[in-house]
Amino acid sequence: MIAIFELKQQGTLRDPHWHSNAGEFSYIIKGTARVTVTGLPKTNMEGRRLASDERSSETFLIGPGDAFYSPVGYHHYFESVHPSEPLYGIAVFDTADLKTFDTPQMMKAIPANILSQVLNVPREDVQNMYRGFRRVFVDPHSNWSAENVDRSHNETESENYRFKVSDMDKNLTELARSDFNGVVKSKTIDAASHPELSKSRFSFTYTEIDAGGTLEPYWVDNADEIVYVIEGSEIDVIRSSNGKKDCKDEFIIEEGYLALSEIGSTWLMKNNGDKTAKLLRIFNSNSPSRTTLYDAFYSMPYDVRETMLRPNYFNQFM
Repeated sequence: MIAIFELKQQGTLRDPHWHSNAGEFSYIIKGTARVTVTGLPKTNMEGRRLASDERSSETFLIGPGDAFYSPVGYHHYFESVHPSEPLYGIAVFDTADLKTFDTPQMMKAIPANILSQVLNVPREDVQNMYRGFRRVFVDPHSNWSAENVDRSHNETESENYRFKVSDMDKNLTELARSDFNGVVKSKTIDAASHPELSKSRFSFTYTEIDAGGTLEPYWVDNADEIVYVIEGSEIDVIRSSNGKKDCKDEFIIEEGYLALSEIGSTWLMKNNGDKTAKLLRIFNSNSPSRTTLYDAFYSMPYDVRETMLRPNYFNQFM
């Protein structure tokens, strides 16, 4: 499941919530977000902390090219804190049937006197607080400003973040055969590079295709793939699938478009635009693997390759 979000005003808040059946990975395209992934302690029914399932808590700022990950059941929120630019991004969930629980909704069901007692908050404050069904707060408190954001909760002390993914669009690796495919560069966030994703069912690759370049034909062996175009135009997609004789389709994608290739299907993307295309590629496996058409062809014996290249080879099967 995929969602596009845009928080237009400073201080706009996607209120604290958790997903009972999915991890979440949210990539920032524009703006700045303050994010908290809360380490809610787990206890047994006697109230003793379960040390074997200790949960850390992190708060951090992220901007374009960054992302955050929230595992299943983790309490989290994000807030737009850029002085002038709206927060815009894409959220991905590793389920097709997302279940979400919002903290204000849970609090709404509890009488004010009980809530005051449990939270140790004055009754009048509880009665005035918002406890409703709205999932985005568009009217921050009167003292809110980008300058007054609680700096003590902007960055966790440690730089060894479990839930913050920085600079997905930096330090990219140039793919093989860029000499004749055109320059294509990528960075992958999967269970190997980001161990926290080993508990999830998804992974991500950020890819840039220079003008005129081609992401060469390949298929993913163990996952479906969705491509979201962050920037770019006139990206020609050629896709073949399902093992049918007439199984080719071709279409153009550009900024804001999504395209899907099912597991085992072969596809390629050629950037016919005049600027670098920037793609976020999403897989429903935390360790996806691919096979390129080039590798498949050259893994065969020479005489088999030569036979396939004969003009009448294909006519026998038409």
